[in-house]
Amino acid sequence: MEILELELKHFGKFTDHKVSLQPGVNIIYGSNESGKSTIHAFIRAMLFGFGSTRGRNSRVDEYHLRQPRENPGYFAGNMRIRENGEIWLIERNFERHNRSLRIWNETRKEEAADPEQVLQTLLGGLGEAVYGNTMFVRQAHMETDEELMEELKRFTVNVDTAADQNTDVSAALQSLRKRRKKAEQKRREEENRIGAQIGNRQEQADELKQQLEELRARERTLSQPPGREIPVSGSRYADRRQTTFEPEEHVASGGRYRLILEILLGLASLLCLLGAVGLRTFSIRVFLGVFSGIFLLCIIPVHLLMDSQEEEDGTEDTGGADTASGDTAWKLSVLRQDISGKESEFRKLNGELEVLYQSDENLKTVTTEIDALTLAMDRISELSATIFHESGSQLRHRASEILSDLTDGRYSRLTFDEQMEIRVLEDSHWLYLYELSFGTMQQIYFALRMAAGEALASGKNLPLVLDEPFAMYDDDRLRCSLSWLSRCGRQVILFTCQKREREIMQEAR
Repeated sequence: MEILELELKHFGKFTDHKVSLQPGVNIIYGSNESGKSTIHAFIRAMLFGFGSTRGRNSRVDEYHLRQPRENPGYFAGNMRIRENGEIWLIERNFERHNRSLRIWNETRKEEAADPEQVLQTLLGGLGEAVYGNTMFVRQAHMETDEELMEELKRFTVNVDTAADQNTDVSAALQSLRKRRKKAEQKRREEENRIGAQIGNRQEQADELKQQLEELRARERTLSQPPGREIPVSGSRYADRRQTTFEPEEHVASGGRYRLILEILLGLASLLCLLGAVGLRTFSIRVFLGVFSGIFLLCIIPVHLLMDSQEEEDGTEDTGGADTASGDTAWKLSVLRQDISGKESEFRKLNGELEVLYQSDENLKTVTTEIDALTLAMDRISELSATIFHESGSQLRHRASEILSDLTDGRYSRLTFDEQMEIRVLEDSHWLYLYELSFGTMQQIYFALRMAAGEALASGKNLPLVLDEPFAMYDDDRLRCSLSWLSRCGRQVILFTCQKREREIMQEAR
């Protein structure tokens, strides 16, 4: 595939700006802030589009960075490409509320019914993430990321295990991840639900237990016979004892007062009766007879009132320990009924807690499922890495060839282990990247990008779009890199703010 023309109708700082391109190496030169990175981003946006990020990062995402500075509501562009002798026109509207994609086959003069599918075919099925790690190099982003390494593993494992690549190991891993995520969410929800219920029931049980202890303490107090020692618990004076005694002297004194009062009332009644019998005046006799009866009748309430007062005084002095009292017996009956009811409620709560704890145990089944899914994912990943290491010889061989050209033969072999650690051979020693200079590391990443792009693009000769990839190269490294680019058989679009690239390419011609 070759890009013939870019038309930035309204994109970033450009309005109706056209860029014509040729086969081979195209060097787009410009000083800083001249718009090179904007044109570079435009190519990727035309191939894949872009969405906008919401939230705190919305001002620094690609959409807002490339939005037109004037009239931001009009945000569009065209790209004309050639593939297998046919000319295709890609038209995009990037405005978030009116996004659209149209593709015309200008050779056959017809519009594509499914433009997204046409783009996938033109790109050899290459996704945006992999494209951004292979054929498309942003300024100061030569390093590859984990997505490319995962894609390489997927590609190599599928090629090794299935003739038509229909068996997708990454799809299997994705399915397992979804199942594990669902199981983990279920476990969290169940844990939160059961935990809340257990906490609520436990709080109720603790409160009931405290109430029962208080009620039983009251029951023990009311049940104590007079004169029995009762331990005072729950204080620093627990070794002392509180003793209750029947107040005999008080009872005897109260009985004497009652007897004297009853005798006096009896004598008064008798005197009135004698006067009523002995006197002659009828009215006085009636009057004394009535008072005799009244004094006699007063003996009964006096007797009852004095006896009741003695009982109350006895109750106050003994702390309510007189079990012979009818009031105390009634209180004990009510208290014991209350205790029985709360004991029944306490047993019910304990039963519910037991069931809830058993439910918590049932979560172990979900945990076992999560562990099994994790183990399966780890096993597949390990096997994928092993197969990639064993079967990725073609990829390693191609990356080694490119690296040898870029380094003028100094580093001719490149490899990576199961953990995707890259190493290169120098003389007879295998060196890790941290043992090499920054410039050599950049060359290794570039070689890996190019080899991966060739492997993953399904045979499509996609153009290389490079933004300042060689800014840190010395002249020798730059000369080797440009030499390889001119011989790679692909269209190259190289953006730079330096004149070295143009001068070296002119010398080579």
